[in-house]
Amino acid sequence: MYDCRVIVGIEFGATHSGFGYANTSSTEDISFYNQWSERLRTIRVPTVLSYDDEYENMQSWGYPALERNHVELFKFLLGEMENKPPLPREKAISDYLHELSKIVKEKICKRWESIDFYNQVLIILTIPDNYKISTWDMREYAFKAGLLNDCYSQNFKLITESEATALFCIKYLKKCNLSAGEKFMVVECGDSTINLTTRMLLIDEKLSVVLEQIEDNCAVEQELLKFLEQKIGSSAVSLLRKHQPQQLQHLQSAIKSFLTEFTGTQSESSLIEFDLKEHCPSITEYCEGEYHDNMVRDDWRIKLEFEDVKAMVDPVIERTIQLIDSQLHLRNNDCYALSLVGKFAKSIYFQLRIGETFNKRVQFISVPLHPESAIMRGAVLYGQNYVNMSDNDNIIENIQFHLSQTIKRLDEEKKKLQEDYNDLTNKYNEEANQHQITVENLKNDIEGLETHIEDINQLHQTRIKLQEQRESQMQNKLQDEIQTLNNNLNKYKSLYENLQEKYDDLSNKYNEEANHHQIIVKNLESDIKGLENQNDDINQQYQTKINLQEQRESQMQNKLQDEIQTLNNNLNEYKLLYGNLQEKHDDLTNKYNEDANQHQIIVEKLKSDIKDTEEKYLKNIQELENQINDINQQYQNKIKLQEQREKKYDELTNKCNEETNQHQMIVENLKSDIKNIEDKYLVNIKQLENKMSDIDQQQQSKIKLQEQQIDQLQQSLELKEIQLQSLEKDLGAINNSLYQKNIFKDELLNYQLDDVGQNYIINLNNDISKLNNNLKKYITDLDQDVIVNIEEIKKLLLLYKCPVKITNQKDNLLLIQAVLQRHIIETIFSYATKYFQSTGQHYHLESNIINQASSLSTLLTDASKYRTGNNEIMRIASTKLRKQIYLILNNCGFSDMYGKNNAKYEHPFITFYKEKLNKTINELRTIKDQEKITVDHLAATIIREVIKIFWFRLKIHESVAQYVWIPFNAKVDEIFMEGENFDDSDNENLFLDLCYFPLIGKDLTSNNHEVYVPAKVFVRKNQ
Repeated sequence: MYDCRVIVGIEFGATHSGFGYANTSSTEDISFYNQWSERLRTIRVPTVLSYDDEYENMQSWGYPALERNHVELFKFLLGEMENKPPLPREKAISDYLHELSKIVKEKICKRWESIDFYNQVLIILTIPDNYKISTWDMREYAFKAGLLNDCYSQNFKLITESEATALFCIKYLKKCNLSAGEKFMVVECGDSTINLTTRMLLIDEKLSVVLEQIEDNCAVEQELLKFLEQKIGSSAVSLLRKHQPQQLQHLQSAIKSFLTEFTGTQSESSLIEFDLKEHCPSITEYCEGEYHDNMVRDDWRIKLEFEDVKAMVDPVIERTIQLIDSQLHLRNNDCYALSLVGKFAKSIYFQLRIGETFNKRVQFISVPLHPESAIMRGAVLYGQNYVNMSDNDNIIENIQFHLSQTIKRLDEEKKKLQEDYNDLTNKYNEEANQHQITVENLKNDIEGLETHIEDINQLHQTRIKLQEQRESQMQNKLQDEIQTLNNNLNKYKSLYENLQEKYDDLSNKYNEEANHHQIIVKNLESDIKGLENQNDDINQQYQTKINLQEQRESQMQNKLQDEIQTLNNNLNEYKLLYGNLQEKHDDLTNKYNEDANQHQIIVEKLKSDIKDTEEKYLKNIQELENQINDINQQYQNKIKLQEQREKKYDELTNKCNEETNQHQMIVENLKSDIKNIEDKYLVNIKQLENKMSDIDQQQQSKIKLQEQQIDQLQQSLELKEIQLQSLEKDLGAINNSLYQKNIFKDELLNYQLDDVGQNYIINLNNDISKLNNNLKKYITDLDQDVIVNIEEIKKLLLLYKCPVKITNQKDNLLLIQAVLQRHIIETIFSYATKYFQSTGQHYHLESNIINQASSLSTLLTDASKYRTGNNEIMRIASTKLRKQIYLILNNCGFSDMYGKNNAKYEHPFITFYKEKLNKTINELRTIKDQEKITVDHLAATIIREVIKIFWFRLKIHESVAQYVWIPFNAKVDEIFMEGENFDDSDNENLFLDLCYFPLIGKDLTSNNHEVYVPAKVFVRKNQ
């Protein structure tokens, strides 16, 4: 077709990219560019970019961009980024391809100095399966990036990543007698994903068709990060990923290089040590707490032992085996060969495990040379096949010329349609009529194109008839090209229909959003009215309280005035008594000699009057005491009312203090009035004593008797005054008690969140007991109506490193129940881990809260580290904040959600994973239908309880609680463990077979450990 000398295969990956190249005459000798980093010699570079703050100018790309705030995943339209930058997808892709193309052109032109890059180099660009960006868009991006000098250039082809990998594998499988019609499976084990594709080889022995395809996120990188989190802490790994991703990648690459050499045999494995400061210098800044202390003790070196490596690679291998097994079941084991590719495919242990498991189910298991570069090598092979195609005929070239011209015109129409569509999207209300005109024009253009294409078809048919005898072998090819032309026409017809459909969808979406916004506005107005009504109700309640208080004050004032009036009446009575005494004094003076006996009667009458006065005074004092008791009762009622109105507590407290002060002033005034009355009374009594002294000079004995009586009355008055003062002190004590109670209530409100710890252990044990009961119901008692899959149970025991051999369901009932419980908890752990690594959707609220809390905790740590102040306050505040956040999550996390019109629905996480959990467990044990429905309903409750306990409850305590799975063969310690098959007579020889509920506590590895919940274990006795 043209003079092609070099083929370049570019892998434009979501996370990493690279390219390989070869001469068209020898594609066996494929070279790869590996100078992306000074520290690492790898064939791939990170697919990341770094821009300025306005996202206008690119500043760096690849490894250097990792050291800055970078943009990634733009190949997937920035779809998985938490905070999407204001960056068009075409700009990010074009910018990255532009930088990559400079390296490609520099390398190719340096290797072949006389080459014409745009005319003699074939570019093969790989894209993911089901890619969202069209082929034409990718051509435009490549043109803008400088890889092409013409959008219609024939030296640019696209191929999916799975097709490139399949072409690479076919090359080696054909050496193993793979023939047309036979099926083979490609197993690609990358850093972050596992991809399985089952294909069938076609007749031409070059291409294959996809029969089955599956992808899973379980990969080595995730297990490696878990290992690092165990050594340096999850927060340190998160900070490294955020601030120093390049250092983290270097550390991961160093560890991965040893994983591929792992054989799975302990005798062949040696201890490996890594100097963290050498591979990741910033780790000393981010590692905290006990992790920091442990690393300082180990001189910042981590040891990679046999069990550590096995723990990292076993989950990946087990998951890969499960996926392969499911694919083979789907194909009824009709698969000729397995082809293992990807970086992890180089692992010796991985190859051994796959071979041991499937060597009897497939005829051949292949690991091609250089499996890590399968995509780039497959792209180069695709280019070689394309170049070797035999289509040099002049007629084909002429047809292709016409097709090219037609496609150009159609592409121009497509661009115009795209521009019209974008204009309609941005200016819908202003250009609706214009859109209709544009649509009519497009219809006319398409009709013209159809006529033109029919003319071309007729011309082609005429030429074919003239050359049928000497070119009969070309007839099929001509028909194929004509069919391609018709397909292109249908494609653009479909494009027009899609645009029209998008326009209709956009209109509907606009109307739906307008209605939705109207509903939101109405809801907001309703909420505002509700708040206003609530505010009016509160104000009305407060006004009612004020009126009630004023009424009580008025009643108290009236009572006090009545008391004062009563005392005034007493005073008038005393005055009247004084007048009577004065009259009697005159009568006695005038008639002393005549009425000596009458004087004695008057004295007796005076005694009676004084006694009556004393009784009245005592009655008044009693009434005053009752009034004080009423005031005290009113305060008690006020306290109860304040407890019912916690939201208005502070305002009512201030009001109560003001009322108390007013009451105190009233009491003081009352005290002053009483004292004035007493003073006046004493003065009158004194005057009476003086006059009686003058009268009774002749009768000294009688006068002394009267003085004694008056002294007794004075003492009685003083006693009552003392009693009144005592009552006033009691009232003051009551007021002070009220004040202290108010202060205590404030302190109690502030302390409520801090006092979680007192009953923490009790509540935690109650919740765990409830969870264990639900787990037992969910597992069932495994009686004769329940069928257990013994073979799968054996696999579970091996998965959890329990070598006990089971024979049947009846004899091993307790152990089967235990391993099922362990598997349920571990499975929910995996669900939760995946969820809390995801953000961006409305149902990721819990994950967003924890991520934001972690960021806030980091900022508080930085504040205490880089700002002066009281570090103890910072520590207490940070702890209190954490406890409050996880207390809120424990209260409402993963509960039902509100939708439109306040309709409740189950949390999507619970809805999805309860079905998945039921499916997983039902494969391990089978129960009858009626009981199955009841048991399956428990899945949602169990998932919610497990996550709340292990993700929320353990972090509410003052110091975050820990949980640990106790390993196999540990000696039984009743401080840390409990089990149903313990033998109380001899616990010294008991050893652990399986831990089916983890140990929970604090500082579990130190001498100051605290056990909150002992581990539940299944044990055995050593003979």
